[in-house]
Amino acid sequence: MGQLAFPVVLLVNSWRKKQAIGITASSIWFFENWLNIARYLADARRMELPLVGGGDHDWNTILSRWDLLQYDAQIAAILKILAWMGIAASCGWLAWRAWQDRNRGSESTASFVADAQ
Repeated sequence: MGQLAFPVVLLVNSWRKKQAIGITASSIWFFENWLNIARYLADARRMELPLVGGGDHDWNTILSRWDLLQYDAQIAAILKILAWMGIAASCGWLAWRAWQDRNRGSESTASFVADAQ
């Protein structure tokens, strides 16, 4: 949960401060963590990846409890697609914001010049 909570805290903080780059960076960090989660989720049946701290494979336990273990790879694939879409949307949002700011800057400059004449 921490790997998702920290980027969300940073995102909220950046949002409050209206920092577009901070919002984008924390969003990318958030969605990049989905890629790591998907990797372990896809391993739920095989249980070949080493676990941090050892112990039980959380995704095996969770998906078994929900009778979804046979769909581990499919769920992981969907999560990966959503992660890449989130990363792309974050980058697209920043580009859109930059374009908006650039247009606002040129409009305010144009109106300033027109007012001066």
